[in-house]
Amino acid sequence: MKANPKITEKRQELVEKARQVWIRRLIDLSRRNNLLFYRPLKTGTLTLSLADGDRMVGLLQGEIVNITTLVEDPRDQGLPIKLRDIWRRAQTNAEEKGLATLFVALGMATWKAADGGRDPEAPILLLPVALEARGRIGNLSSLRRTGVVQVNLVLLHVLETEFGIKLTPDDLLPLLQGDDEGEAFDPTPVYNHLADKCRRVAEFRVKEATVLGNFAFQKMAMVNELKERGSELATHDIVAALAGDTEAKKHVAESHVNPDPRELDTIPPSNEFLILDADSSQQRAIASVLADENAVIHGPPGTGKSQTIANLIASLTSTGRRILFVAEKRAALEVVLKRLKHVGLQHLAIDLHGADVSSRQVTEQIAAALDAMRHSPPVDCEAMHKRFVERRERLNRHVERLHRKREPAGLRVYELQGHLLRLQSEAHSDTRWRGSELARIKAGGVDRVRERLKEAVGFATLFRRTDPSPWTGAKLRDGMAVERALDLVARLSQKTWPAFTASIEAVTQTTRFKPPRTLKEAKQIFTLLAAVRHTLSLYMRELYGRDLQALLRDFSPGSTGGWAAFWAWLAN
Repeated sequence: MKANPKITEKRQELVEKARQVWIRRLIDLSRRNNLLFYRPLKTGTLTLSLADGDRMVGLLQGEIVNITTLVEDPRDQGLPIKLRDIWRRAQTNAEEKGLATLFVALGMATWKAADGGRDPEAPILLLPVALEARGRIGNLSSLRRTGVVQVNLVLLHVLETEFGIKLTPDDLLPLLQGDDEGEAFDPTPVYNHLADKCRRVAEFRVKEATVLGNFAFQKMAMVNELKERGSELATHDIVAALAGDTEAKKHVAESHVNPDPRELDTIPPSNEFLILDADSSQQRAIASVLADENAVIHGPPGTGKSQTIANLIASLTSTGRRILFVAEKRAALEVVLKRLKHVGLQHLAIDLHGADVSSRQVTEQIAAALDAMRHSPPVDCEAMHKRFVERRERLNRHVERLHRKREPAGLRVYELQGHLLRLQSEAHSDTRWRGSELARIKAGGVDRVRERLKEAVGFATLFRRTDPSPWTGAKLRDGMAVERALDLVARLSQKTWPAFTASIEAVTQTTRFKPPRTLKEAKQIFTLLAAVRHTLSLYMRELYGRDLQALLRDFSPGSTGGWAAFWAWLAN
């Protein structure tokens, strides 16, 4: 965050007011909080015994302790059920919230409730542990320490805010005996010091108790930061803007610079350290952060937020920056860590999430990171960068062509593709415009074509050539052809067709032919009449007045008369 040295009295008041609100929201002071109002559960908690002090010393010193040695009745039939329920709750908190909540609570502080309700019963010390399965059947039976002993910060907060008693973990933890090798376990000095400091609290007392259960107080670390760094919060514009300071909001808005996406393609490859794919919006977010801008990256699941964070970690690390990546849920951290590991950069991150992370584990991670860097071979990127620049330029030229306006339509190819994609899935056309035809379609002509196509919707079967009309398939290439067709139709309907029907009627009455029902039948009649007319033109009319049967007999070979009769007939 950027600091603003101009701090006004109004700004300080707004930040202080907001700070108190944030603290109250982070702390649950209701009776639902078992760090303040502990109560034993049927299966969710397990009371341990302090009778065997050596076992407690062993547990504190990191030994794996059989839990049956820490309970009053090892033969309790309900013990496996309780352990399984406690373990399941701890697993759920770790997997869904990323919280380590399994602790052994040492000592209970109680006092008279001011509201007359159930009195508080707050654990004093918390030892992070893990339940493990031992033996062939895998029953949960062993307890192992996983972190340092902690003081219940909720208890310290309530003592300070409600009673004015300020205590810190450093005031209590050094008094615990048994946490160092060779000492007998004894938390009594801690209890005595706490009771002495709280002697003016009504009915305050400390009960010796040891309980295994799930306690969540991770938000108290944020509370302590808010309490201890109150004077520093007002110096940051973002914090002040969140608190409601208008000048801070204005300063944050004015300082924001939105990078031009086109400038991203001019960054030399040697200055860019994106380890995963990133689109222009993700690259702009990364460029803003690299320019020391405050940013909020918002988006639904699957939009690449984790990928952007992984790219940010690599890019910031390459410039020598230190990055603190925090998340409420463990799953969010693991996604980013997995992406870094996938590209061989897991050594860039040290996993500090969870109360069970020991200093030894942190040291081992640092050693592994240093070892990975020490043995990393030198890399020659010149050839790869050259290929990258050449391909990026080719892609940029393609994008330029895609978004350049083109005549005669005055549209970009990108826009044309958008028009096509908006068409309904059943839309289909075999029509294609090319060459000179396409050049005639100007920007205004597109609208005229669109209107004509709308008018043609009612004649879809004609355009598809599926209409039963005789006009289907007619080739009318231009307006002149249409006018000629219209003239022919008018002449046919007004003159030719009436004359035709009249002549047909006269012919059928004279010849007693059956009236034709189709043009094909009419054509057959006219073909027959034409043949008759042709025959009449070949012979004299007197021939048709003779007895045709007699002529046939006379002309038949071998018949009486024969050719002699024929020649005699011709002579007459």
